[in-house]
Formats: sequence, structure tokens, C-alpha cells
Amino acid sequence: MTGDRDDRPIVSIDLDERGRIPFSLIAVLLLLSSVLIVTTLETRSEPTIERDTDRAMDRTLAATQGELRTAVLDASYRAGTAPVISDTESEVEAIANADDQEERFRNYVKLLVYLEATETLSNAGGTVGSQTQTTVSIPSVTASGNGASIDPDEAIDRVALDIGHFDDDVEMGTLAATIDDVEFRVTRDGVEELEETRSITVSVGTPVFELHDRMVEYESQLNAGFFDESIDSSVDGLGQHLGARLYPFAYFKAGWDRTQLTRTPDQHDFEEVIDVKHTEVLANDAIFDVQNDVFGTQDPYADRTMRPGYVCMATQIGDDLASSGSSNGSDSIIDRDAVDIDTDTDEVENETSIDSVEDQLCDGGEVQEWLFGDNATGELPEMPELSELLVDGLGETNVMDGRQEVPLEDVAQAAHMEYSTEEAQDIVGWMEDQTTDEMAAGNIAAETDIDDADLPDGDDEYDRSVRDIVEELYQIDLERDADSIYVSGGLPPTDSPDDRENYTKADDTTVVDTVSEISVGHETFEDGNASDRTLHEVSVAADLQLERTQTWESDDPENVTPATKTISADRTVSLTADIDIDGEYEFYRQGEYYDREEFPVEDRPLERDYESGYTDDDVWRDNFEEGFELGITELTTAESSDDVRNDFAAEIESLEGETISSTETLEDTIEDGLVAGDSTHTVEFDDLKPDSGDDLLEEVRTDLAETHSEFLETIDEAPFEVERTELMETPTPPERAIDHIQAEHEDDFVYNDLEGETYETPAAEATAQVRKAYFDRIYYWLELVAEPYEAQLDETGDYVDDAGGSGVDALDDVLAFTQNAMNADVDYDPDDLEGSPVLEDAQFEVAGSPTYLTAENISQDRDPAIRPAGDTITDVDGETEHASLAIHTDNRVGWPGVPLIPYPPTFYLGQLNSWNVDVRGEYARFEVSATVGDASSTGRLSFVRENQPIELTLEDGSNVTVGSNEPIDFDSSTEVIVMMPGGVMASGGVPSVADIGGTINDGIEHCSQTWNFVGPDYNSDSVNELECHPEN
Repeated sequence: MTGDRDDRPIVSIDLDERGRIPFSLIAVLLLLSSVLIVTTLETRSEPTIERDTDRAMDRTLAATQGELRTAVLDASYRAGTAPVISDTESEVEAIANADDQEERFRNYVKLLVYLEATETLSNAGGTVGSQTQTTVSIPSVTASGNGASIDPDEAIDRVALDIGHFDDDVEMGTLAATIDDVEFRVTRDGVEELEETRSITVSVGTPVFELHDRMVEYESQLNAGFFDESIDSSVDGLGQHLGARLYPFAYFKAGWDRTQLTRTPDQHDFEEVIDVKHTEVLANDAIFDVQNDVFGTQDPYADRTMRPGYVCMATQIGDDLASSGSSNGSDSIIDRDAVDIDTDTDEVENETSIDSVEDQLCDGGEVQEWLFGDNATGELPEMPELSELLVDGLGETNVMDGRQEVPLEDVAQAAHMEYSTEEAQDIVGWMEDQTTDEMAAGNIAAETDIDDADLPDGDDEYDRSVRDIVEELYQIDLERDADSIYVSGGLPPTDSPDDRENYTKADDTTVVDTVSEISVGHETFEDGNASDRTLHEVSVAADLQLERTQTWESDDPENVTPATKTISADRTVSLTADIDIDGEYEFYRQGEYYDREEFPVEDRPLERDYESGYTDDDVWRDNFEEGFELGITELTTAESSDDVRNDFAAEIESLEGETISSTETLEDTIEDGLVAGDSTHTVEFDDLKPDSGDDLLEEVRTDLAETHSEFLETIDEAPFEVERTELMETPTPPERAIDHIQAEHEDDFVYNDLEGETYETPAAEATAQVRKAYFDRIYYWLELVAEPYEAQLDETGDYVDDAGGSGVDALDDVLAFTQNAMNADVDYDPDDLEGSPVLEDAQFEVAGSPTYLTAENISQDRDPAIRPAGDTITDVDGETEHASLAIHTDNRVGWPGVPLIPYPPTFYLGQLNSWNVDVRGEYARFEVSATVGDASSTGRLSFVRENQPIELTLEDGSNVTVGSNEPIDFDSSTEVIVMMPGGVMASGGVPSVADIGGTINDGIEHCSQTWNFVGPDYNSDSVNELECHPEN
């Protein structure tokens, strides 16, 4: 709110702007003429008149300011006791057309200031001496503003307010008011000596605007729903204050029912998790905390009015618990000694004929009057904070106040089953069988339909086994490179007869005449580190003597002789051949959870991959020795690796007598003699281990079985647990279990006894890879379980987000709020009312009528502030019923609630439900008061909210409606989400969290008899129309 004016000076009583005759001018006149001096001295009546006028104006200004201060203070009192909150039927344009309530109230105060000033400013005039009189006036206010009067809107325009609570230039708690066009008149002996208008400004100390602002804030906070304020450890608004109380009670009741040996809804001790009558008590307690937040104090009768509710609630809960065999269940909720009821109730029973204290305690009966009414004996002890009662009383029996094991046995068993046999396993069917057994045993509610189950969508046929992993590792890709077989030089040169024209070439043949200087080298690399490397390098060299023979036939044998001529030539060429055999082994598969990059085990070199000849059978039997040999036998013509030199030398020697047409054909012939088949060859597991493969597989399977057994022992001794209140958080417990196993267990098991930077043999790497595949499959099943779990949470989260209007992570915020509320770990941050230099010792007090809002009808006999709608405080004949509070609860899902994936049963971690709690209320009257002080007056300023039309009487006797005061009413919604342990908690009854009644598809609603009838003119006959009321 900004000030109406920034430059209005505060008029000082010493301010004088009238002209005077300076004494210096008189001195000049004396020097000019003594005659003039005599004349002036003889006629000096005028300065005397001015001094009287000055004195009169000074006095009048001071009086005017005093009267205006009185007017402003009186106006602030009137504005507080009868404020304009609504512009309903307002006949004042500045109020009816105000942008908001703040502006509306400011304009209303302006009008009051002006109206008060019209009555008080006239008191500022008076007589000075015997002949001088002063008057102060402003135009009167009439409805139409005819003639010399002005209308209410003009009066508002003539007043400016600068408010310390809102405007920076004014001290806190101070109100600076300025009225324009204040008319001053000075007359002497009936002759007007002076007439002028001025703007008069005064400052007063008054908290009326701060109280108005706090009252607006109070109503806003009462209307604040659970999601209207940010959800954190700081509790703001009625919705969150109520939530901080409802959550512990809801978890206590749901937890109590969960831990009892119940199988059907009718066996539950608590029919309602969110009980309407208990909500009334908790809502009032929350309202008093909202008062503290907004006003820094609460209704002085708050404790007294809360005691019956506390005791009644404790008694009812105790009786409910006693039905299950508990000796004194109420003591676990509220310590009766803390509220001092045991002695008094005994006294009541002894001194009255009341048989059942509870019957008379909870409905305003005689016991309640005896204990807490006007005739209560003795001073009541101090009431403990409700937060202490919740933590101390409920914490010990809170089923969610603990940790929950996330079961891993079934997923580990499923993973092992799939790897321990070569046949496909129906794991989903196995989970279905488990679920059916649990339902038959009554551990899962019959309402939970297995046909609609979100069973993990596992592979129909799982084609991964120990053999698959080992076969993938025991596979060698061999490749031959023989591109460097080369014969240097060409065939021997050709020639022709001297008489070439008489002959025709009949034959031209080249043969390998002799082979000499043969050398064959064979280097092997069975001992190496790289998985992709050359295993064999073979080099061949030889000299070949080529002989070329040409035969020429005579074209005319009868005339040309000889008939045939033969021409021979020879040449020696060099043969070189380099043949490399490369081998590669690598694990290419990806896992079901891990991708291709993550699934393989650590990339370590093998200490012994192709080596042979060790005396320890377990070493050489498990490596790739056979693949090393197959590189020669499958890709060359040699019979074995040892025979490469002899076999290749023999192949080169066999070239003698070979007829060739070119050196290229000679190279091809040589290649055909040295290499065999395709240039690549894949060696499979059975080829590598024709005799020992089965033994190797059995060893790896045995190791997997041991790994599985040891893992089960480990998680049994140190199970993975989460806080039960974290069961609804994301990442979900199955997802967090994956992270836990990866961080805490996987490497320890995968590389057990395989420490170091190398694997000794391929079998060691295969063992590690099978172990990792086992954990990969565990993660696969956990992830499948997590999908429907998270889907359910997302559905709940979407609902909560929609309810909260946040759209982002509202469910996570609610869960954090839940945990804080369960531990009473919430912050309350009351505002302070700021005073002023004048009001620094101000005391504030709030009072509601009724103090305690009850969800039953009340009347004027019980609370005088009750009156029909539209009646004013002077209308005392109108008897009515009034509903100060109405409560509605909506349990969204019927019994047993929503299971978070009950399939498989070992992952039946949680049972979820949600309640929407709507609380509506209206005070017949609500007052906040402050002690105010001023130099001219002291008293108590009150700000009152009630149902009252506001009319002002103007000077012409007419009334003008300026608007209406309205009672404080509110409608606040709180969302309570409750999670209970599912089937994973073996103790107690069937997992459930719900009110009794309703169905799995349709929840159940409960409400007070006042629902839909908050405020005056409550009609008790209409209760029968409420389907949600328990009596209907």
C-alpha cells in the first residue's frame, strides 16, 4: 500500500505566513519626517489588530491539530469495531469500485476521518481576548452533496493517509492523516479580519491497519490448503497445520490395525483412519497455531476449550484399543495425568448419577461441564503441546517408525534357476504360484484380484545359461593373411628362328626345373597379453630354376628344312611367402540389465591363453591351446604346428616339374600348396574342449551355486533395508536395491579369489562372467518389479500433483512432510505485530466466538455472538442455529487400499491409501484487540469481524450504506497419504489401510452433520440429506 501523498508538511503551531510591518521600515520613516512619525504614532491601531489575529490563528491551529488527532483516533476505533470488508450494496463509489480489500478499507477509513472531523474541528475555534473570534470548518457530508455540502466520495478525496505499516516514509504503527481545504476565519467585533484554507496534517499512533492486515492474513491462512503453501519443514496455513496433526494419528490408527491379527474389515479396531470427531479436535488445535503464526498469540481460552477434545479423543481411542485386549489403550495416546482427568472423573462419578463418563464427556455433557466448565474445581494444569503428545504417545506404536527389509531372495533364486539349467524356466508362473499360495493363506486380501496383477513381464523362454556364457568366451576367431606370396622376376625370355617368316610357333612350355635354397621359418606367439593378436608367423624362401622350351614348325616342310626347330632358355627366380595366422577372443554379449559396454567383466589379460605343456592338468585343460593348434591345421596344409617347416618345405620341393604359364600362376600354385580352405575359421567351445568341456561347465556351475548360496547368506545376515516412510519414494526400493547390490556386493562376489590385474586362464574369466551374469539377471528381475511399483507411485504422484497444482514432485514433498510430521520435526514461525514509538508496549489479544469451532450446531444460548444472517448486533430477538465447523473426509480407495505390487509376494512392500480432508468453518465473531496510547487519549482498539451491514449517518440525517463487515470463514483441504507395510511384514493381519466400508473401486466418505451448512441458519433437518453422515 502506498501513501496518498508524499509531500504534505505537518503544520507546526509556530508556522505563520501572514505579512508584518518590519521594524527597519519604521526606522526609515522616522528619519524621513518627524511629522510622519507623529502621525504614525497617533494612528497605530492596525498593528494591534494583527497581533490579536496572529495569536488567534496560532491558538486555533494548535487546537485544530488536536481535534483532528481525536477525529483520526475515533475513526480508527470505528473502523476497527465496524470495518468494511465487502462492498456489498455499497453506495459509495470509491469503496464499491476499489481494486481490493486493502484499498476498500483505506477509503473507508478516509471517510470516517472526514466525518469525525466535521464534528470535532468546530471545537478548535474560540474567542481570543474580548473581541477576536475564530472558526474552523469543513464542508459537511450529505448523500447528494448539494449546495455547500459534499458527497462521501468527495470527502474521501479530501483525505490522504500515509500508513506506517505500508508506507516507507512513516514510522511503523503511525498513521499520518491530511485533510485538505480546512477553512479558518478570524473576526473582530463582527468584522472578518482573515479568511483562508489550509491542509492540516497530524500523526497518531494506531495499529488499526496492521490489525486489518493481520485479520486478512488470518483468514487467508485459514483458507490455505495443504498444497497452497510450499511443502517443507516449515508449517504454514491451516491445511499444513492440520496435516501435521492428522498424519501421526492416521499412521497410528492404520498401523494399529495393520499389526493386529485381522483378516476382514469388521475385525479392525478403528472404523475410520481419519475420524471426523477427532479431526474436529485436531483442526481446532491447528487453528490456534495459525492464530499464533499470524497474531503472535492465541485465544486465551484455547487451552481450556481444547481439554475436553483431548480427553474425549483419548478416551474414545483407548476404548477402541481396549476392544483388542489392551488394558488401557488411551494411556498410549495421551497421558491422563498430563491433563489431570483421573481424579475429577472419579469425583464426578461419585457425586453424580452418571454411569458412563464417555457418553457425557464427548458431547458437551455434565462431565465436560464439571471438568472444564465455569464450575470446574481448582486450576487446571498446564496443557502439554500436542506435538509432544503425538511423539511421546504415538511414536512407540507407530508401525511405520522403523526400517523395512527389501527382500532379495526370490529374485536371486529366479536368477539362479535360470542359469542352473539348460532348459527355459517359467519364472513368472513360479511367481504366480507363490501369489496364489499367499492369497489362499489369507496373507493377501481377497479383494486383490490376481487377474489384474502387474506381474513382471519376464522372458517367456530365457536362452541364457552357464553354457551360453562359457561358449561365448570360449570362441576364437582365426584369420589367415597370405597376401604376401611373391615370385620375383618373370618367365625365361622368348626367341625365334632366324628365318622367322618360314615358321610358326607350335608350343611354348615353362617348367620348374629345379628348386634350391629352400628355407621355412615358423615363429609362434602362444605366450602373449592381447586377446587379438598374431599366433603364427610363417616365412618361406626358395630359388626356382625355370626352363622355357619353344617349338617352331615349318610352314613349307617340302621346301624348308628342318621341319621343326626347338629353342630353350632358363632363368632363376626367387620365391618368398609370408603367412600370418591371427586369433581373437572376446565377449560380445550384452546383459539383460547391463548394456554391451557394461556387461563384460573387467578387461584383464589372460596369463595363459594359448600356452601348453603344463604338468597341472587344471591349467592347460581350461585354456585355448587347441585353438592355437587349429590355427595351423584349419588354415594351412601343415599337419600340425610342429610340422610346419617340414610340410611347407615338402610343398615347395614338390614344385619341381610343375608346368607354369606365368609367375602369377606359380604364386597361386604355391598358395594352394601352403594354405587350406577359407581365410577365416571360428573355433567353437566343443572344438576347443572336445574332451574336457563338460568338466569345465560343471566346475563353473558349481561355482555359481556357491556364489548364489553365499549371496543369500550375506543378505540374510545384512539385509538391505529402507525406512518404511521411504517406501513411496523414488527411486523405488527395488531400484535402490540394485544400487545397493552394485555398490556393496557385486564386485566382491564377481571377483572373489580372482584378485589381481590378470585372469590366470580363460576359465577364470568365464567364472567371473557367469557370476556377473547372475547379478545382471537379479537386476533384471528387480527392474521388472520396479516398473509396476513406480507406475503405481507415478499414478499416486500424478493425483497428488493435480491436487496440489504443483505439477512437480509434489509426492516427494508430501513424503518429506510426512516424515517431519511423524517426528514432530516441523518449524512454527509466528509473526510479530510491530509497534511504534508510541505503541511499543502494546498488548494484543484475540478472541473468537465461539473459541472452539464445533462440528455441531450452536445457538445464542451457548454463544451470544450467534445471530441470523443479515441481523446486526442490536437484533437480539432472532434465535438461530449456527454451524461453526464442518468436516468431510474422502477415503479414495476402499478396503484394503492400493497394494504397491503384491506380485511377487516377497515384493509386496507397501499398501497405500489417501484421504482428502476438507474443513470448513465460520466464526460468528472474531476480534483482535490492541492496547493503544496517545498523548490525548488511551484505550483499547479492537478489530472485529462479524456479519454486519455498515451504514453511516450523514449530517442531513440520511444514512448511506458503505459496505458490510463479514465474518471470517474458511475452506481448507488437507491431503493425507498413508503407507503401511505390505506382505513383507509377516506379523499382523492382512495388509490394508482404509476405512471400513466402500469397495476397492469406490472409497467411502464421512462427514459431520454440519457438512454443507456452515454459518448461520443451519437447518438440522437437512442432515438426513447427507449420505456421508454416519447416521444416514
